[in-house]
Amino acid sequence: MSQYFQVGDLVLWNPSIGVARLFARHIDAVASAVDLPTGLGSETADEYEIDLATFTTFIDALARRYLSSAHPVLHALMEDVTALGVVLVERAGGAVPALSEPSPAIEMRDISVSAAGPGPVGEPTRLRALADQLARAMPR
Repeated sequence: MSQYFQVGDLVLWNPSIGVARLFARHIDAVASAVDLPTGLGSETADEYEIDLATFTTFIDALARRYLSSAHPVLHALMEDVTALGVVLVERAGGAVPALSEPSPAIEMRDISVSAAGPGPVGEPTRLRALADQLARAMPR
């Protein structure tokens, strides 16, 4: 069995139930990182309805947080769910502005410093490549 992630009648993704539920839980888990509503509705029957405007704002905020952080653990915790969100936004005809704008300034609340100094900030090209890779593995 599978679940549908959709905007109205437009199906964006049709993963297995386990993958769908895990993704929905990950969305909820990272929501506190940006203090915004996610735009992902509750599981109803075999569907998750997405409010595209709210979801786009949420995914853009996640991308900005990722790109402005120099903390490698934060990158690891956020990049997969953010990249999956980018795929869904784009399949719905939207765009994530953070991926095409200059990188934001480093956010000092999430900095990891080693003997070599601060780590690098998130890379938009890495996030873009991950989204492209995942899109190929995400059936509609």
